[in-house]
Amino acid sequence: MKISKKLGIGVLSLGVLFSAAPAGFAAEVPSKEGSTQETLNLSELSSEQLAEYNSLKSEGYIVSVLKDDSGIITLNGYKPVPSVASSNPGSIGIQAVVGDQTFSVRQAVYNGYTYMTTITGNINVEYIGSTVYPRSDSLKIDRISVGGGPFKSYSAGNPGKVTMRFTLSQKVGYTVRNVPFEVYFKISNTGKLTFSNPVALK
Repeated sequence: MKISKKLGIGVLSLGVLFSAAPAGFAAEVPSKEGSTQETLNLSELSSEQLAEYNSLKSEGYIVSVLKDDSGIITLNGYKPVPSVASSNPGSIGIQAVVGDQTFSVRQAVYNGYTYMTTITGNINVEYIGSTVYPRSDSLKIDRISVGGGPFKSYSAGNPGKVTMRFTLSQKVGYTVRNVPFEVYFKISNTGKLTFSNPVALK
């Protein structure tokens, strides 16, 4: 039986700018996927960030709040949504052995307490045995990326991974700088989605 699920992804704030194509970007700037990140307490959030957190919770998202070692804070929400096309929607659980699933995601990105961008959309994956294969997505950012993008790539495994790369402009004092980011969405074969912070590449 084919199992369908929806995973919607929303990013609240992301500041990223890429001036090169995905291959060029990867060659010019090393990935910082392994950078340090920590979970923040709600007491550490601004009133704007807390309102976003409460909004995500009220809409049924599974929410996490992360801060990386460059000061980027993300409010991350995801939820699996059973497809109405399923022959037996009521029987669908989060875990799937064979079939496909869609996740609804929303992520807000802040540089400290300054809002940068939001990523929203769906990620569609297929489960074959214990391997997760990202198949398609509708992820988008709420700002124009410098140099085009966002650029995306998929990798299969457990977890399966969707990578987004883009560059945003940010005003700092009287100057404007371009900030490149990599964002990772990892889906395990148990139907759990893990966010890795949108890392500002040095």
